Amino acid sequence: MSLVTTKCNLSSHAAGIPWDKFPRTMKDAMHLALELGMRFIWIDALCIVQDDTNDWKEQASQFGRIYENALFTVSATASRDAHSGCFSSQHNGGYQLNNRLSSMGEVDIYVRQACEETHDALFDGEDKYGDPGELTRFPILLRGWTFQERMLSWRMLHCGPEELAWECIDKVECECSCVRVCQSDRGRAIPETKRIIEDHLRKASSETRAMRNHPLRQWGTILGDYSSRQFTYPRDRLVALEGIAQRFKRFDMGSYLYGLWGKNIPIQLEWAIVGEDGTRTRLDLPTWSWASICGQCHYETYPFSSDYEALNLCEVVKLPTDPSAEGDISSRSLILASRVVDAKIHLRRPRFLDDDDPFQVKIKINGHLFKLSEDICQWREGSAEWEDMQADERLAEGQAVVCMELSTCTYVSTVPPSPHLMYTQTWLVLRQSSQEEGVYQRVGAIRINETLERGRIEVPARIQRIDHQAEKRTLQIK
Repeated sequence: MSLVTTKCNLSSHAAGIPWDKFPRTMKDAMHLALELGMRFIWIDALCIVQDDTNDWKEQASQFGRIYENALFTVSATASRDAHSGCFSSQHNGGYQLNNRLSSMGEVDIYVRQACEETHDALFDGEDKYGDPGELTRFPILLRGWTFQERMLSWRMLHCGPEELAWECIDKVECECSCVRVCQSDRGRAIPETKRIIEDHLRKASSETRAMRNHPLRQWGTILGDYSSRQFTYPRDRLVALEGIAQRFKRFDMGSYLYGLWGKNIPIQLEWAIVGEDGTRTRLDLPTWSWASICGQCHYETYPFSSDYEALNLCEVVKLPTDPSAEGDISSRSLILASRVVDAKIHLRRPRFLDDDDPFQVKIKINGHLFKLSEDICQWREGSAEWEDMQADERLAEGQAVVCMELSTCTYVSTVPPSPHLMYTQTWLVLRQSSQEEGVYQRVGAIRINETLERGRIEVPARIQRIDHQAEKRTLQIK
Protein backbone atom coordinates (compact mmCIF):
# COMPACT_ATOMS: atom_id res chain seq x y z
CA MET A 1 0.00 0.00 0.00
CA SER A 2 1.48 3.33 -1.08
CA LEU A 3 1.65 6.35 1.20
CA VAL A 4 -1.08 8.89 0.33
CA THR A 5 -2.86 11.75 2.04
CA THR A 6 -6.57 11.22 2.72
CA LYS A 7 -9.24 13.02 4.70
CA CYS A 8 -8.63 10.64 7.60
CA ASN A 9 -4.88 11.21 7.91
CA LEU A 10 -4.66 14.83 6.73
CA SER A 11 -4.17 16.20 10.25
CA SER A 12 -1.52 13.66 11.20
CA HIS A 13 0.34 14.18 7.91
CA ALA A 14 0.34 17.94 8.47
CA ALA A 15 1.92 17.36 11.89
CA GLY A 16 4.63 15.10 10.47
CA ILE A 17 5.21 11.75 8.75
CA PRO A 18 7.77 9.31 10.25
CA TRP A 19 10.69 8.67 7.88
CA ASP A 20 10.20 4.91 7.92
CA LYS A 21 6.68 5.34 6.53
CA PHE A 22 7.92 6.79 3.22
CA PRO A 23 8.27 4.33 0.32
CA ARG A 24 11.66 4.07 -1.36
CA THR A 25 10.86 6.20 -4.43
CA MET A 26 9.74 9.13 -2.28
CA LYS A 27 12.83 8.76 -0.07
CA ASP A 28 15.14 8.80 -3.10
CA ALA A 29 13.49 11.95 -4.46
CA MET A 30 13.74 13.69 -1.08
CA HIS A 31 17.39 12.65 -0.64
CA LEU A 32 18.12 14.11 -4.07
CA ALA A 33 16.39 17.39 -3.22
CA LEU A 34 18.26 17.69 0.09
CA GLU A 35 21.63 16.96 -1.54
CA LEU A 36 20.95 19.83 -3.93
CA GLY A 37 20.12 22.17 -1.07
CA MET A 38 16.35 22.30 -1.51
CA ARG A 39 14.00 22.30 1.47
CA PHE A 40 10.69 21.69 -0.29
CA ILE A 41 9.36 19.04 -2.65
CA TRP A 42 5.93 18.52 -4.22
CA ILE A 43 4.65 14.93 -4.34
CA ASP A 44 1.13 14.58 -5.74
CA ALA A 45 0.23 11.63 -3.54
CA LEU A 46 1.03 13.62 -0.40
CA CYS A 47 0.16 17.19 -1.38
CA ILE A 48 -3.31 16.40 -2.74
CA VAL A 49 -6.01 14.86 -0.56
CA GLN A 50 -6.62 11.77 -2.68
CA ASP A 51 -10.21 11.07 -1.64
CA ASP A 52 -11.34 14.70 -1.72
CA THR A 53 -12.91 15.49 -5.13
CA ASN A 54 -12.93 19.24 -4.50
CA ASP A 55 -9.24 19.30 -3.55
CA TRP A 56 -8.41 17.23 -6.64
CA LYS A 57 -10.23 19.67 -8.93
CA GLU A 58 -8.61 22.68 -7.31
CA GLN A 59 -5.09 21.25 -7.43
CA ALA A 60 -5.49 19.81 -10.94
CA SER A 61 -6.29 23.30 -12.21
CA GLN A 62 -2.99 24.48 -10.70
CA PHE A 63 -0.75 21.78 -12.19
CA GLY A 64 0.52 24.10 -14.90
CA ARG A 65 1.68 26.66 -12.31
CA ILE A 66 3.15 23.98 -10.05
CA TYR A 67 5.30 22.27 -12.68
CA GLU A 68 6.22 25.42 -14.60
CA ASN A 69 7.52 27.10 -11.45
CA ALA A 70 9.35 24.10 -9.99
CA LEU A 71 13.14 24.32 -10.03
CA PHE A 72 13.03 20.94 -11.75
CA THR A 73 10.96 17.76 -11.77
CA VAL A 74 12.31 14.35 -10.78
CA SER A 75 10.94 11.58 -12.98
CA ALA A 76 11.27 8.02 -11.63
CA THR A 77 11.26 6.89 -15.26
CA ALA A 78 12.27 3.27 -14.60
CA SER A 79 10.21 2.85 -11.44
CA ARG A 80 7.18 0.55 -11.53
CA ASP A 81 5.70 1.82 -8.27
CA ALA A 82 6.40 3.88 -5.18
CA HIS A 83 8.57 1.10 -3.72
CA SER A 84 10.97 0.57 -6.66
CA GLY A 85 13.09 3.66 -6.03
CA CYS A 86 14.35 6.30 -8.44
CA PHE A 87 17.80 4.87 -9.15
CA SER A 88 18.31 1.67 -11.11
CA SER A 89 20.73 -1.06 -10.07
CA GLN A 90 21.31 -1.83 -13.77
CA HIS A 91 23.31 1.36 -14.28
CA ASN A 92 25.39 1.29 -17.46
CA GLY A 93 28.89 1.64 -16.06
CA GLY A 94 32.29 2.05 -17.70
CA TYR A 95 34.85 -0.49 -18.92
CA GLN A 96 38.56 -0.08 -18.39
CA LEU A 97 40.78 -0.47 -21.44
CA ASN A 98 43.70 -2.87 -21.09
CA ASN A 99 46.04 -0.62 -23.02
CA ARG A 100 47.25 2.83 -22.05
CA LEU A 101 48.35 5.65 -24.30
CA SER A 102 52.02 6.40 -23.81
CA SER A 103 51.35 10.10 -24.14
CA MET A 104 49.01 9.95 -21.13
CA GLY A 105 51.38 8.15 -18.78
CA GLU A 106 49.71 6.25 -15.95
CA VAL A 107 46.20 7.55 -16.65
CA ASP A 108 43.56 4.81 -16.86
CA ILE A 109 41.11 5.03 -19.76
CA TYR A 110 37.50 3.91 -19.49
CA VAL A 111 34.78 3.61 -22.12
CA ARG A 112 31.05 3.01 -21.85
CA GLN A 113 28.30 2.02 -24.21
CA ALA A 114 25.82 4.56 -25.49
CA CYS A 115 22.47 4.15 -23.71
CA GLU A 116 20.49 3.85 -26.92
CA GLU A 117 17.43 2.28 -25.32
CA THR A 118 17.05 5.31 -23.04
CA HIS A 119 17.62 7.75 -25.89
CA ASP A 120 15.03 6.03 -28.09
CA ALA A 121 12.41 5.93 -25.34
CA LEU A 122 12.82 9.53 -24.19
CA PHE A 123 14.00 11.54 -27.17
CA ASP A 124 13.08 9.78 -30.41
CA GLY A 125 10.21 11.27 -32.41
CA GLU A 126 9.00 7.89 -33.66
CA ASP A 127 5.64 6.81 -32.26
CA LYS A 128 6.30 3.93 -29.84
CA TYR A 129 3.49 4.60 -27.42
CA GLY A 130 0.96 2.38 -29.14
CA ASP A 131 3.18 -0.63 -28.31
CA PRO A 132 3.73 -0.93 -24.55
CA GLY A 133 6.16 -3.80 -25.18
CA GLU A 134 8.79 -1.32 -26.39
CA LEU A 135 8.67 0.63 -23.14
CA THR A 136 8.69 -2.13 -20.52
CA ARG A 137 11.79 -0.67 -18.85
CA PHE A 138 10.23 2.81 -18.82
CA PRO A 139 6.84 2.21 -17.15
CA ILE A 140 6.32 5.86 -16.27
CA LEU A 141 6.14 6.70 -20.00
CA LEU A 142 3.00 4.59 -20.26
CA ARG A 143 1.07 6.39 -17.53
CA GLY A 144 -1.45 9.07 -18.39
CA TRP A 145 -0.99 11.36 -15.41
CA THR A 146 2.79 11.63 -15.82
CA PHE A 147 2.49 12.94 -19.40
CA GLN A 148 1.49 16.48 -18.50
CA GLU A 149 4.08 16.58 -15.71
CA ARG A 150 6.72 16.22 -18.41
CA MET A 151 5.05 18.60 -20.84
CA LEU A 152 4.60 21.32 -18.21
CA SER A 153 8.01 21.06 -16.55
CA TRP A 154 10.65 23.46 -17.77
CA ARG A 155 13.39 21.21 -16.41
CA MET A 156 13.25 17.46 -15.74
CA LEU A 157 15.69 14.84 -14.47
CA HIS A 158 14.91 11.36 -15.85
CA CYS A 159 16.06 8.50 -13.62
CA GLY A 160 16.18 5.78 -16.26
CA PRO A 161 17.18 2.11 -16.21
CA GLU A 162 20.61 2.81 -17.77
CA GLU A 163 21.51 6.37 -16.81
CA LEU A 164 20.31 9.78 -15.68
CA ALA A 165 19.17 12.16 -18.42
CA TRP A 166 18.47 15.89 -18.24
CA GLU A 167 15.77 17.63 -20.28
CA CYS A 168 14.97 21.34 -20.49
CA ILE A 169 13.65 23.75 -23.10
CA ASP A 170 17.10 24.48 -24.50
CA LYS A 171 18.81 21.08 -24.51
CA VAL A 172 18.96 17.45 -23.42
CA GLU A 173 22.00 15.84 -21.81
CA CYS A 174 22.83 12.38 -20.47
CA GLU A 175 25.62 10.55 -18.68
CA CYS A 176 26.90 8.76 -21.79
CA SER A 177 26.97 12.07 -23.72
CA CYS A 178 25.54 10.47 -26.88
CA VAL A 179 21.97 11.70 -26.71
CA ARG A 180 20.29 13.77 -29.40
CA VAL A 181 16.69 14.78 -29.99
CA CYS A 182 15.25 13.13 -33.10
CA GLN A 183 12.16 13.82 -35.10
CA SER A 184 10.59 12.06 -38.04
CA ASP A 185 7.69 12.35 -40.43
CA ARG A 186 5.64 10.29 -37.96
CA GLY A 187 6.08 12.56 -34.98
CA ARG A 188 8.19 14.85 -32.85
CA ALA A 189 10.04 14.04 -29.67
CA ILE A 190 8.51 15.68 -26.60
CA PRO A 191 11.47 18.09 -26.01
CA GLU A 192 11.12 19.43 -29.56
CA THR A 193 7.35 19.87 -29.17
CA LYS A 194 7.88 21.71 -25.86
CA ARG A 195 10.49 23.99 -27.44
CA ILE A 196 8.16 24.94 -30.31
CA ILE A 197 5.28 25.68 -27.93
CA GLU A 198 7.44 27.82 -25.65
CA ASP A 199 8.86 29.64 -28.65
CA HIS A 200 5.31 30.55 -29.73
CA LEU A 201 4.45 31.74 -26.23
CA ARG A 202 7.55 33.91 -25.95
CA LYS A 203 6.96 35.54 -29.33
CA ALA A 204 3.22 35.93 -28.72
CA SER A 205 2.89 36.06 -32.49
CA SER A 206 0.60 34.44 -35.03
CA GLU A 207 3.13 34.65 -37.87
CA THR A 208 3.60 30.89 -38.07
CA ARG A 209 -0.04 29.86 -37.67
CA ALA A 210 -0.27 28.65 -41.29
CA MET A 211 3.04 26.77 -41.14
CA ARG A 212 4.00 23.31 -39.92
CA ASN A 213 4.56 24.63 -36.37
CA HIS A 214 0.98 25.86 -35.97
CA PRO A 215 -0.16 25.44 -32.31
CA LEU A 216 -3.06 23.26 -33.45
CA ARG A 217 -0.62 20.88 -35.12
CA GLN A 218 1.37 20.71 -31.87
CA TRP A 219 -1.87 19.89 -30.07
CA GLY A 220 -2.47 17.00 -32.46
CA THR A 221 1.08 15.74 -31.87
CA ILE A 222 0.49 15.85 -28.12
CA LEU A 223 -2.80 13.97 -28.40
CA GLY A 224 -1.21 11.19 -30.44
CA ASP A 225 1.15 10.43 -27.56
CA TYR A 226 -1.16 11.24 -24.68
CA SER A 227 -4.17 9.25 -25.92
CA SER A 228 -2.11 6.04 -25.92
CA ARG A 229 -1.33 6.36 -22.19
CA GLN A 230 -2.86 4.13 -19.55
CA PHE A 231 -5.25 5.26 -16.81
CA THR A 232 -6.45 3.44 -13.73
CA TYR A 233 -9.66 5.43 -14.14
CA PRO A 234 -10.38 6.16 -17.85
CA ARG A 235 -12.65 9.05 -16.81
CA ASP A 236 -9.43 10.96 -15.99
CA ARG A 237 -8.45 11.24 -19.68
CA LEU A 238 -9.54 14.87 -19.95
CA VAL A 239 -8.78 15.85 -16.35
CA ALA A 240 -5.13 14.79 -16.70
CA LEU A 241 -4.80 17.01 -19.80
CA GLU A 242 -6.19 20.13 -18.14
CA GLY A 243 -2.79 21.63 -17.25
CA ILE A 244 -1.59 21.44 -20.86
CA ALA A 245 -4.91 22.84 -22.10
CA GLN A 246 -4.49 25.82 -19.76
CA ARG A 247 -1.16 26.58 -21.42
CA PHE A 248 -2.68 26.36 -24.92
CA LYS A 249 -5.42 28.78 -23.91
CA ARG A 250 -2.80 31.49 -24.28
CA PHE A 251 -3.12 30.98 -28.04
CA ASP A 252 -6.10 32.30 -29.98
CA MET A 253 -7.71 28.90 -30.58
CA GLY A 254 -11.24 29.49 -29.28
CA SER A 255 -13.05 27.73 -26.44
CA TYR A 256 -11.70 24.45 -25.09
CA LEU A 257 -14.35 21.77 -25.63
CA TYR A 258 -13.80 18.17 -24.56
CA GLY A 259 -10.24 18.02 -25.92
CA LEU A 260 -10.89 20.13 -29.04
CA TRP A 261 -10.68 23.87 -29.72
CA GLY A 262 -13.50 26.12 -30.91
CA LYS A 263 -11.62 27.44 -33.94
CA ASN A 264 -10.86 25.17 -36.92
CA ILE A 265 -13.30 22.53 -35.67
CA PRO A 266 -13.69 20.71 -39.05
CA ILE A 267 -10.07 19.52 -39.27
CA GLN A 268 -10.12 18.55 -35.58
CA LEU A 269 -13.04 16.21 -36.20
CA GLU A 270 -10.92 14.20 -38.65
CA TRP A 271 -9.27 12.12 -35.93
CA ALA A 272 -8.97 8.36 -36.26
CA ILE A 273 -8.22 5.60 -33.76
CA VAL A 274 -5.09 3.63 -34.66
CA GLY A 275 -3.47 0.44 -33.41
CA GLU A 276 -4.53 -3.18 -33.28
CA ASP A 277 -6.14 -3.09 -29.84
CA GLY A 278 -9.65 -4.43 -30.32
CA THR A 279 -10.83 -3.71 -26.78
CA ARG A 280 -11.75 -0.06 -27.37
CA THR A 281 -14.65 1.28 -25.33
CA ARG A 282 -16.71 4.45 -25.54
CA LEU A 283 -16.68 6.75 -22.51
CA ASP A 284 -19.51 9.01 -21.38
CA LEU A 285 -18.27 11.93 -23.45
CA PRO A 286 -19.49 13.46 -26.73
CA THR A 287 -18.83 10.96 -29.52
CA TRP A 288 -17.36 13.71 -31.73
CA SER A 289 -14.41 14.04 -29.31
CA TRP A 290 -11.34 11.80 -29.55
CA ALA A 291 -11.47 11.57 -25.73
CA SER A 292 -14.65 9.46 -25.93
CA ILE A 293 -12.62 6.44 -27.13
CA CYS A 294 -10.12 4.54 -24.99
CA GLY A 295 -7.51 4.22 -27.71
CA GLN A 296 -4.71 6.09 -29.47
CA CYS A 297 -5.96 8.83 -31.76
CA HIS A 298 -4.19 10.12 -34.85
CA TYR A 299 -4.40 13.42 -36.73
CA GLU A 300 -3.13 13.93 -40.27
CA THR A 301 -0.64 16.77 -40.69
CA TYR A 302 -1.43 17.79 -44.28
CA PRO A 303 -3.86 20.60 -43.24
CA PHE A 304 -0.76 22.43 -41.95
CA SER A 305 1.36 22.10 -45.08
CA SER A 306 2.08 25.28 -47.00
CA ASP A 307 0.37 23.99 -50.17
CA TYR A 308 -2.86 22.89 -48.44
CA GLU A 309 -6.00 24.39 -49.98
CA ALA A 310 -9.45 23.80 -48.50
CA LEU A 311 -12.03 23.60 -51.28
CA ASN A 312 -14.94 23.00 -48.92
CA LEU A 313 -15.38 22.81 -45.15
CA CYS A 314 -18.43 21.95 -43.07
CA GLU A 315 -20.11 24.86 -41.30
CA VAL A 316 -20.17 24.99 -37.50
CA VAL A 317 -23.71 26.13 -36.63
CA LYS A 318 -23.42 25.81 -32.87
CA LEU A 319 -20.71 24.82 -30.43
CA PRO A 320 -21.45 23.09 -27.11
CA THR A 321 -22.57 25.54 -24.44
CA ASP A 322 -21.27 23.58 -21.46
CA PRO A 323 -17.66 22.29 -21.63
CA SER A 324 -18.12 20.09 -18.56
CA ALA A 325 -18.57 16.34 -18.87
CA GLU A 326 -21.68 16.54 -16.68
CA GLY A 327 -23.66 18.71 -19.08
CA ASP A 328 -26.98 17.51 -20.55
CA ILE A 329 -27.40 16.28 -24.15
CA SER A 330 -28.14 19.68 -25.67
CA SER A 331 -25.21 21.39 -23.97
CA ARG A 332 -22.78 18.68 -25.14
CA SER A 333 -23.97 18.62 -28.73
CA LEU A 334 -22.18 19.97 -31.77
CA ILE A 335 -24.40 21.22 -34.61
CA LEU A 336 -22.89 21.12 -38.10
CA ALA A 337 -24.20 21.97 -41.56
CA SER A 338 -22.73 20.31 -44.64
CA ARG A 339 -23.45 17.98 -47.51
CA VAL A 340 -24.89 14.67 -46.30
CA VAL A 341 -25.44 11.38 -48.11
CA ASP A 342 -27.29 8.25 -46.97
CA ALA A 343 -25.23 5.07 -46.69
CA LYS A 344 -25.22 1.55 -45.25
CA ILE A 345 -22.83 -0.54 -43.15
CA HIS A 346 -21.10 -3.50 -44.79
CA LEU A 347 -19.25 -5.99 -42.57
CA ARG A 348 -16.62 -8.06 -44.33
CA ARG A 349 -14.74 -11.01 -42.87
CA PRO A 350 -10.99 -10.50 -43.59
CA ARG A 351 -9.41 -13.15 -45.80
CA PHE A 352 -6.94 -15.60 -44.24
CA LEU A 353 -7.89 -14.53 -40.71
CA ASP A 354 -9.62 -16.45 -37.94
CA ASP A 355 -13.28 -16.14 -37.09
CA ASP A 356 -12.19 -14.46 -33.87
CA ASP A 357 -10.70 -11.47 -35.72
CA PRO A 358 -12.73 -8.25 -36.07
CA PHE A 359 -14.65 -7.40 -39.22
CA GLN A 360 -13.40 -5.04 -41.88
CA VAL A 361 -16.06 -2.33 -41.87
CA LYS A 362 -17.02 -0.69 -45.16
CA ILE A 363 -19.47 2.06 -46.01
CA LYS A 364 -21.70 1.47 -49.05
CA ILE A 365 -22.68 4.66 -50.88
CA ASN A 366 -24.67 4.39 -54.12
CA GLY A 367 -23.41 0.84 -54.62
CA HIS A 368 -19.75 1.69 -54.01
CA LEU A 369 -17.70 0.58 -50.99
CA PHE A 370 -15.38 2.82 -48.97
CA LYS A 371 -13.18 1.74 -46.07
CA LEU A 372 -14.35 3.01 -42.68
CA SER A 373 -11.92 4.01 -39.95
CA GLU A 374 -14.26 2.83 -37.21
CA ASP A 375 -14.12 4.13 -33.64
CA ILE A 376 -15.08 0.74 -32.14
CA CYS A 377 -13.95 -2.59 -33.59
CA GLN A 378 -16.79 -4.83 -34.75
CA TRP A 379 -16.91 -8.51 -33.88
CA ARG A 380 -18.84 -11.63 -34.87
CA GLU A 381 -22.19 -11.80 -33.13
CA GLY A 382 -22.05 -14.15 -30.17
CA SER A 383 -18.27 -13.89 -29.71
CA ALA A 384 -16.82 -12.94 -26.32
CA GLU A 385 -15.72 -9.57 -27.71
CA TRP A 386 -19.20 -8.92 -29.10
CA GLU A 387 -20.76 -9.73 -25.72
CA ASP A 388 -18.38 -7.25 -24.02
CA MET A 389 -19.32 -4.41 -26.39
CA GLN A 390 -21.69 -1.67 -25.39
CA ALA A 391 -24.99 -2.57 -27.05
CA ASP A 392 -25.43 0.70 -28.92
CA GLU A 393 -21.90 0.44 -30.39
CA ARG A 394 -22.68 -2.80 -32.27
CA LEU A 395 -23.08 -2.31 -36.01
CA ALA A 396 -25.17 -4.62 -38.18
CA GLU A 397 -24.89 -5.57 -41.84
CA GLY A 398 -27.01 -3.16 -43.88
CA GLN A 399 -27.54 -0.75 -40.98
CA ALA A 400 -28.47 2.75 -42.15
CA VAL A 401 -25.99 5.56 -41.47
CA VAL A 402 -25.33 9.00 -42.90
CA CYS A 403 -22.06 10.51 -44.09
CA MET A 404 -21.42 14.22 -43.54
CA GLU A 405 -18.67 15.97 -45.48
CA LEU A 406 -16.07 17.46 -43.15
CA SER A 407 -13.62 18.77 -45.73
CA THR A 408 -12.49 18.63 -49.31
CA CYS A 409 -8.96 19.78 -50.04
CA THR A 410 -5.90 19.53 -52.23
CA TYR A 411 -2.29 19.31 -51.10
CA VAL A 412 1.06 18.08 -52.36
CA SER A 413 1.97 14.67 -50.97
CA THR A 414 5.68 13.90 -50.54
CA VAL A 415 5.12 10.14 -50.33
CA PRO A 416 7.59 8.38 -52.69
CA PRO A 417 8.35 7.94 -55.49
CA SER A 418 7.83 11.65 -56.22
CA PRO A 419 5.72 14.59 -54.99
CA HIS A 420 2.19 14.53 -56.37
CA LEU A 421 -1.03 16.51 -56.00
CA MET A 422 -3.72 14.87 -53.87
CA TYR A 423 -7.47 15.48 -53.86
CA THR A 424 -8.80 14.40 -50.46
CA GLN A 425 -12.34 14.26 -49.13
CA THR A 426 -13.16 13.35 -45.51
CA TRP A 427 -16.63 12.28 -44.34
CA LEU A 428 -17.91 11.83 -40.82
CA VAL A 429 -20.00 8.65 -40.51
CA LEU A 430 -22.96 8.99 -38.13
CA ARG A 431 -25.81 6.84 -36.89
CA GLN A 432 -29.15 7.89 -35.46
CA SER A 433 -29.17 7.90 -31.66
CA SER A 434 -31.33 5.17 -30.16
CA GLN A 435 -32.38 7.51 -27.35
CA GLU A 436 -33.01 10.95 -28.90
CA GLU A 437 -34.88 11.65 -32.12
CA GLY A 438 -32.94 13.83 -34.55
CA VAL A 439 -29.64 13.37 -32.68
CA TYR A 440 -26.67 11.55 -34.22
CA GLN A 441 -23.60 9.80 -32.84
CA ARG A 442 -20.24 9.26 -34.46
CA VAL A 443 -19.33 5.83 -35.85
CA GLY A 444 -16.05 6.74 -37.54
CA ALA A 445 -14.76 8.51 -40.63
CA ILE A 446 -13.88 7.74 -44.24
CA ARG A 447 -11.13 9.48 -46.18
CA ILE A 448 -11.02 9.28 -49.98
CA ASN A 449 -7.65 10.10 -51.56
CA GLU A 450 -7.19 10.56 -55.30
CA THR A 451 -4.03 11.55 -57.19
CA LEU A 452 -4.47 14.41 -59.66
CA GLU A 453 -2.51 15.10 -62.79
CA ARG A 454 -0.33 18.17 -62.61
CA GLY A 455 -2.10 21.30 -63.81
CA ARG A 456 -5.56 19.69 -63.64
CA ILE A 457 -7.91 20.42 -60.72
CA GLU A 458 -11.08 18.47 -61.30
CA VAL A 459 -13.28 16.30 -59.12
CA PRO A 460 -12.20 12.63 -59.46
CA ALA A 461 -14.88 10.29 -60.81
CA ARG A 462 -15.03 8.20 -57.61
CA ILE A 463 -15.81 11.31 -55.54
CA GLN A 464 -18.35 12.57 -58.10
CA ARG A 465 -20.42 9.44 -57.41
CA ILE A 466 -20.87 10.61 -53.81
CA ASP A 467 -21.26 14.30 -54.59
CA HIS A 468 -24.21 13.65 -56.91
CA GLN A 469 -26.12 11.96 -54.06
CA ALA A 470 -25.32 14.52 -51.33
CA GLU A 471 -27.57 17.33 -50.15
CA LYS A 472 -27.04 20.12 -47.60
CA ARG A 473 -28.38 19.26 -44.11
CA THR A 474 -27.93 20.42 -40.53
CA LEU A 475 -27.28 17.69 -37.93
CA GLN A 476 -26.97 17.63 -34.16
CA ILE A 477 -24.13 15.33 -33.00
CA LYS A 478 -23.72 14.32 -29.40
